[in-house]
Amino acid sequence: VTRLKAELEDQLGVTLDAAGCAIPPGIVTGSVKAIGNVVEAAGFRLTSTVDEPTAAASVLGITDGAVVDVGGGTTGISILKDGKVIFTDDVERIFGPRQWTSRTDELFGHKDSGEPTPPPIDDVDATEVESK
Repeated sequence: VTRLKAELEDQLGVTLDAAGCAIPPGIVTGSVKAIGNVVEAAGFRLTSTVDEPTAAASVLGITDGAVVDVGGGTTGISILKDGKVIFTDDVERIFGPRQWTSRTDELFGHKDSGEPTPPPIDDVDATEVESK
């Protein structure tokens, strides 16, 4: 990260001093701190750490609805109401990979996969997200 920061500063001709982090939802607290430490060790002042779907919602200007972030190893979802995140988590952690596939098959009219249907979002314990 330090090398990338230096390369960007050279290319842009400016000093980059502040940075925020977007992390997959469901990351344990110790890992969140470790990611922040990497950013700070590279010479940035860490301004905030939010989960990836919440960061995407902010950039996209979504205040009511859902953002689904399909990544290389995780699929995160954030539900927003009146501009506030009311739920965020990793989809596979909630439903498991087979159940999520079943739910998306059902939603998009694909052939029933035979897997049990997961509970609606309302039935899942939600955790509140805090921005640092």
